[in-house]
Amino acid sequence: MKVYLFILSLLLLMPASALGLGDNVTSGDCSPIISGDGNDVQLNCTNTDIPEAALDSLEQSLEQYFQEQLRLLSSAEGTQQVMDDLRQQIKDWMQRYHDLAASIEKDLLQEPDNIILKYAKQALESGNFEDAAKLYKKSAEEREEHIELIDERMDDLQARREQGIDRAASDRFNAGRAYELNF
Repeated sequence: MKVYLFILSLLLLMPASALGLGDNVTSGDCSPIISGDGNDVQLNCTNTDIPEAALDSLEQSLEQYFQEQLRLLSSAEGTQQVMDDLRQQIKDWMQRYHDLAASIEKDLLQEPDNIILKYAKQALESGNFEDAAKLYKKSAEEREEHIELIDERMDDLQARREQGIDRAASDRFNAGRAYELNF
């Protein structure tokens, strides 16, 4: 079981006792804990198979959000509300991560040689979510171009089909005329 721990440094103007941070209770597979002095936040992640680099990206996103929220609050109830919100955001983020990872795995099973999907998987696992998004966007654009080519070919095939039908009808008509000439 992988345990991922990082410390967020928070510079709070108020002492921890004023914020009611001394007896903070936390729970869940990936959950923040505010230390007794209110200057440090620890995020303990257990029971997760999310790569460390991806969790680092989560850390960076949550650090700014968490600091902003704590600066806004001056009561123990408000701080606990921020903690509950943060826990929910972590849970939601982890679900979105797992959903995307599962989608990439499914796509790779269907297209094991698709290099863009392989790079998107690497970007996801290393926490480069913007790169993963750009790779998926590139893949979508390439697929759309391919669809346009197929549509053009289908239009050409449809024209050829209609032309073939017209010629077959003409050939049958001419066959009948040739039989007429034979009395």
